[in-house]
Amino acid sequence: MEAYVLMVVCLAAWGATVVLFKFLMKDSEYAFVIGSIAGLVIAAAVGGAYYQHLAAPSL
Repeated sequence: MEAYVLMVVCLAAWGATVVLFKFLMKDSEYAFVIGSIAGLVIAAAVGGAYYQHLAAPSL
């Protein structure tokens, strides 16, 4: 179950970054490319943070 949540969290982070770059940039083709690259980096960071959260011992 945690793997599906992790996939949704990473996909949401990527999608939000692409939408943000499309909103901020005028040329939509470049916005998608740059937004996708930035989104992959942010999604990897969010996924790593979520994985660390799952691996942390419960208090």
